[in-house]
Amino acid sequence: FDESTNNLYINNSWQFRINDSPFVLNNIYVSNGAKVTAEVGAQITANDLLIDKNSSFTLADNQILNIPTITIDGNSTLTLSGSETITANTLNVTGNSMVSILPEKILSLTIPNITIAAGSSISADAKGYPGGTGPGAPTLELDRAGASYGGVGYLNSTTSIYGSETEPIDFGSGGNGYHPRGGGAIRLISTETFINNGIVSANGNNTSSGGSVFITANNLIGEGSIEAVGGVAYCPNICFFMGGGGRVAVYY
Repeated sequence: FDESTNNLYINNSWQFRINDSPFVLNNIYVSNGAKVTAEVGAQITANDLLIDKNSSFTLADNQILNIPTITIDGNSTLTLSGSETITANTLNVTGNSMVSILPEKILSLTIPNITIAAGSSISADAKGYPGGTGPGAPTLELDRAGASYGGVGYLNSTTSIYGSETEPIDFGSGGNGYHPRGGGAIRLISTETFINNGIVSANGNNTSSGGSVFITANNLIGEGSIEAVGGVAYCPNICFFMGGGGRVAVYY
């Protein structure tokens, strides 16, 4: 900690503790493989947060971040809890970095300006329902079928699809493959400019269905992809089949 600038430099393991909250800082620099966590309800106010150089920051339930500019760079990861409150103006995900989410929680961000650079992502891959669970999971009679959500899993019932086509927010269902899990759910609101040259994805893993991606943006720019793909088949001796696709809705 630099008292002269009120900057916090984190280069190893660190936890923001509720007994020391609220934290009011100038800039926060997380780098050199640092692993940062927080206790439930910790409040952090700063001008800038940089997570860089193979570092990670995992947010806690009911955490509050008031940070105008958040940058994740250098193969680093910001993991959301699903119940945090983030007040920011700009989110930059660059340098093969990622914003992710805990399983079975919705990755929800309302930030005016969001930029995802090539090679980086906002991902809820395999964060939905676990194996054999969810509204589109295979029944006992169709146990080798793929799980459904927006699309029907291979050999699953045509009545196994579910959820909203226009405002998707459900998780993908888990199939019966190897540690299967459906895609999670992403809700992004960008009131100014959303630049996507990377990937926004809620894909399911093997035999599971894709999840949800629901984006509202004032301006949408870039050549990136938006995905909610079902998982492949799993064939150790017999085959458990591929999952159906999820649901994607983009408004701009």
